[in-house]
Amino acid sequence: MFNKKKKEQALYEESLKEVNESIQPVIHTEINANINSFFQALGLIGEPFKFEWNNAFLGTEKITSLNQTYITNYFDKLKAALTKEVSEQAIVHMDKLTASDTGEVKAQTTLTSEKELYIKAGELRLNRITRYAELPSFLHSYG
Repeated sequence: MFNKKKKEQALYEESLKEVNESIQPVIHTEINANINSFFQALGLIGEPFKFEWNNAFLGTEKITSLNQTYITNYFDKLKAALTKEVSEQAIVHMDKLTASDTGEVKAQTTLTSEKELYIKAGELRLNRITRYAELPSFLHSYG
């Protein structure tokens, strides 16, 4: 009996190892990379956000029956755990960062600086016209 449990445990550990090795590239591509690229797209300066999957998110509860309700509940719990973890890590990480001149921030900065240049050019032109209007030759011709 003891030998049987030992063999079952070894088989379970080996199966778990194989599943982990097979699914790790998928986890990296579909979870880690997507979360990390979202933060990269925000255009923040500083250390990049680095989320790493942890198998602890999977939980340790034993599967007693595999039906649609169990699967739905399991993935709801997994999603909630991931959302909570990413949110907590993001709050800590965001405090260390500053906005950079990329993406939407750069577009807004460019528009603001172009508007300032346009206003300055308008003011310079108005000053020139005003100075020209004050010249004696202008006053003599139109005054």
